[in-house]
Amino acid sequence: STIADRVIAVMRHRRLSSADLARANGIHANTLARIASGQTQSPRPKTLAALAKALLVRVDVLTGKLPLPQPPESVDDHLVELGCEMWQLCRQAQGWAENLGERRQRRAHSQIQWGLSRLAEILSSRGIELQDRTGQKWDDGDPIDVINASVSVRPGAIITNTLEPVVLHQGKVKRRGKGIASTTTGDANKP
Repeated sequence: STIADRVIAVMRHRRLSSADLARANGIHANTLARIASGQTQSPRPKTLAALAKALLVRVDVLTGKLPLPQPPESVDDHLVELGCEMWQLCRQAQGWAENLGERRQRRAHSQIQWGLSRLAEILSSRGIELQDRTGQKWDDGDPIDVINASVSVRPGAIITNTLEPVVLHQGKVKRRGKGIASTTTGDANKP
C-alpha cells in the first residue's frame, strides 16, 4: 500500500479528519490533501515525521516498514470494561459511605445511585446490561461463577455477594459474573 493509503487508514483508525490532522501537526491543509490523495508520493522526512507524530504512529508505519495499528476491540467491549469498573467503584463507594455521618451518608448514597442509574442508561442504549445477582438463587447453569473458597455450594444456594456483575449484550451473556453463595440452599428455611 502507498503512503496515502496508510495515512488514510490511520486517520480512520484514529477518527481524525483532515482538518484535525492539519491542526495537530502544523502541516498546511493543501500539503496534507496532496499526500492523502497520492499526488505527493514521497513527502519530505520532516513532513512525514510531523504526520506520524500527529497520528501517534512511527514513521515506519506510514512508509510500510511496520504494520498498521489494529483496530481496537469493539466499542461495546470497551463499554463492558468501563461498566464493570464503574460498578465496582460504586460498590466500594457504598462501603465508604457507611463511615460518614447520617446526612452525608444519605447524600453519598443518592449520588452513587444516580451514577449507577446514569451508567445503566448509557449501557442500555448500547444493549448492555449489568446484573447484580445478590440475593438470588444460584444453579449450575447460571452465568455466575460461585467462588467460595474450598466450600461446596449446591444448586439453590443464595448468592450473598456479587463480586463481579453478569454482563449481557443484547440478551446474551457477554461475561460471566462472580459471586459468593451461602453454603445452604434457599429452600432450607421451608418446612
